Amino acid sequence: MKKHLFSLLAATALALGFLACAGTDSPPEPPKPISVQSLQLEKSTLNMSVGDSTSLEYSILPENAANKNVSWYSTNASIVSVNYTGFVRAEAPGIATIIATSEDKGLVSSCRITVTPRHIPVTGITLDKDYYECEVGETIKVTATVLPADATNKTLIWWVGGTSVGQSIGDYAYTAGSPGLYRVYAQTAEGNFLDYCSVRVFPKPPVIIPDGTVRTLLKGSTRYTYNIVYLAEGYLENEGELFNKHIDDIVRVTFSTEPFKSYKEYFNVYSVFAHSRESASRLSPGIYLDSAFRSFYDLAVTSVVWFNEFDKAYRYAQKATLSPCSVGLIRNHMGGGGGALPTNPSRGGVGYFTAPYGGYTHLHELGHNFRLGDEYGPYTEYWIFNPSTFGDGYNGDYVGNPNSVRWKHFIGRVGYLGVGVFEGCNRAYNLYRPTNNSIMNSPSAGYFNAPSREGIVKELFKVVGETYTLQKFLEKDVPNGY
Repeated sequence: MKKHLFSLLAATALALGFLACAGTDSPPEPPKPISVQSLQLEKSTLNMSVGDSTSLEYSILPENAANKNVSWYSTNASIVSVNYTGFVRAEAPGIATIIATSEDKGLVSSCRITVTPRHIPVTGITLDKDYYECEVGETIKVTATVLPADATNKTLIWWVGGTSVGQSIGDYAYTAGSPGLYRVYAQTAEGNFLDYCSVRVFPKPPVIIPDGTVRTLLKGSTRYTYNIVYLAEGYLENEGELFNKHIDDIVRVTFSTEPFKSYKEYFNVYSVFAHSRESASRLSPGIYLDSAFRSFYDLAVTSVVWFNEFDKAYRYAQKATLSPCSVGLIRNHMGGGGGALPTNPSRGGVGYFTAPYGGYTHLHELGHNFRLGDEYGPYTEYWIFNPSTFGDGYNGDYVGNPNSVRWKHFIGRVGYLGVGVFEGCNRAYNLYRPTNNSIMNSPSAGYFNAPSREGIVKELFKVVGETYTLQKFLEKDVPNGY
């Protein structure tokens, strides 16, 4: 009985102990969410063409992060657009940055995207002309259309015949050079597609300038002027434009050369076109040209070309001015030298000269009209003659002493150190010239020496009525060492 009671009490006590324990313990806490530690786009830069699209891949760590949501932003949506999933599309050429931001912690990663125009390949070419006719000297525009219209590379290589003439986009200006049939080709730089236009070039109808036509090429500004008249010799009636071109070049060269350049305001310059039946291109020793003024080689003096018709030349010069000072016959011929007669009262105070149309020979011959002598030499004894016949030429002397020679005032002067005394002048041993070279020696030298420049100015002042002084000359002269 006692043993049963004891067992019952023990069980009761144990049950009360469990109840006491149950009333004091709390339930366990749920696990915390795992945070994002990093966000990284797979590419930091990307190149795309307009119209391309792609999804930007990215990674979030740890992989079991609770919140993997990402927002997307474009710095320039007009260049690259992006949607909420990271899908991007190239909209226009340029650069934009796509920024990805994690919703958890706001971590950022970006990709810089460069968008270039989409390359559209060339599929063909067509020209706006198949055939064209024009005259020599005419310029035509040939327009090429590259297909498709939005092709990326529209560069064209142009050819005339078998010669490449350049590159362009769209147009080419073709200038017809000589009569004939030509093909103007356009070839695409990409794909080598080709098209061509045939061009028939006809001779340009000759422009007939009336005989006796006068052009005023330079008009001086002083009260009295020195008048130079250039006449056409050996130009056919259809070569007037050629003569004008030659004369324009002659005037340019003359008045780019001292002293004519510095004394330009003292000159009037004219040209008169004269028709010739024969071109001066036929001129050779032994032939008298059937030209306006009857040019011929003077066989007594090798290579000198002279003429017969002085009175006619004077009449033509007077079509330009009643008081010509120098009359120059310019030949349509590069062979042979020139010839000149200095100004002389017995010829009405007019100097004459002939010269080919190119180079500086015309200036050499014009120099004779200003009483300059040839500085050729020394040659053989055949050319030696009485020194007194040299006259009053400014650039030659039979005195070889630097202290008494005509140009002694230039010897040793600063700016004129090339001036001295050189034996050989006017084709003779016993005459002296002031410099080793000059236009009056070799026309290709391209300059007059100081004594020649001074002589030209002295003769010029005699005509225009001004008083010459050395001081006045030196103030205006442009020394070149000679």
